[in-house]
Amino acid sequence: MFDKVELKLATRKDLNFLYNLKKKTLKQYIDGLWGWDNNFQRKNLLKHFNSNRISIILFATKKIGCLILRKSKNWIIVELIALKPEFQCKGIGTFIMKNVISQSQKENKPIFLQILKVNKRAIEFYLKLGFLQTSESETGFNMQYKKN
Repeated sequence: MFDKVELKLATRKDLNFLYNLKKKTLKQYIDGLWGWDNNFQRKNLLKHFNSNRISIILFATKKIGCLILRKSKNWIIVELIALKPEFQCKGIGTFIMKNVISQSQKENKPIFLQILKVNKRAIEFYLKLGFLQTSESETGFNMQYKKN
């Protein structure tokens, strides 16, 4: 199954897909915390779009999600991994993240991320992968991958 999963760098042609994916996967959390504004979300996506950091997750050439990474010579930050609901809980996210973890270990770089406190499923997902909470803010947790 995972041999059908691949990543491709996003282009501006993927903006609609990325917006709809964010709306499907994160709107409930954003709306509960700050309110969801369609115009703001579209403008924000366009403003922060960087095709070097955003990968589209494909399954048998079908767009099913995205992975957004920010990298430096010293670290990797997972800004977002999101899958369409019908592709969640099938091991695809774990497969993608294990590849990110493997890459970080080869490059000897720590991995960091932030997650909303209200996103309990995502918190459990990262804990199972070996991430630990390092600090918190009013709305979220900062996490870092810790090797077993």
